[in-house]
Amino acid sequence: MKTLIVGTGILVLVSGMGIKAEAVPTLTLSDGTNSVTVADGGAFDTYSGQGVVSYSGNLGPTSPFFINVTTGVSSPPLGSSGAPHLDLNSINITGVQPGVLTITFQDTFVGPLAPYVAGFISTIGGTLAAGGQITYETFVNGQSLGSWDSESGGSFGGSFGTSFLQDAPYYLLSEVITLSLPGGWANASFNAELQALPEPLSLLLVGTGLIGLGFLSRRRRMHKLRG
Repeated sequence: MKTLIVGTGILVLVSGMGIKAEAVPTLTLSDGTNSVTVADGGAFDTYSGQGVVSYSGNLGPTSPFFINVTTGVSSPPLGSSGAPHLDLNSINITGVQPGVLTITFQDTFVGPLAPYVAGFISTIGGTLAAGGQITYETFVNGQSLGSWDSESGGSFGGSFGTSFLQDAPYYLLSEVITLSLPGGWANASFNAELQALPEPLSLLLVGTGLIGLGFLSRRRRMHKLRG
């Protein structure tokens, strides 16, 4: 696999404390042959603000995908060490040829979680070309919190919540999108969020209609940021 690594997202051990400091948010895109990894503040990170990682372009001359803009947002714009929050969004990923694209956004937060945090909620919404498929899965410290997928064209949205009460010195949060497009300039856009939630978790789960509205709102906000 051809891999382009841009910037650094290495965890730092805090001397004498035995815990890991907050790492640099990292965005990775791979089509199975070509791969790009961009760290916050590194080369090819097209957004200058701290805690925001953005990438535009293709993954290589042979890649079947063109990335209009894909952005991951973490702390300090969103969340905190005690209440982590990640946002991964992409506007107009185009499949020039058939292929599968995997997008991973991750960041590490110093523990412990805030006393009021009882679990995590994962939400996604967006649009998908006919013949496409998208799968969304989230992780904390390598433990899957669940997944959601859609094979229908047009607008989509879903959510899943998971209790999580494990004490740990740090929390590695990851969002993973697996996107399959049929080629022929088919495209997809999405907004996906993973965030800590207080009790009662069930009252904070949102419906697909609200997720879709949230996606459109976030899309407009990202346009304003870049404007």
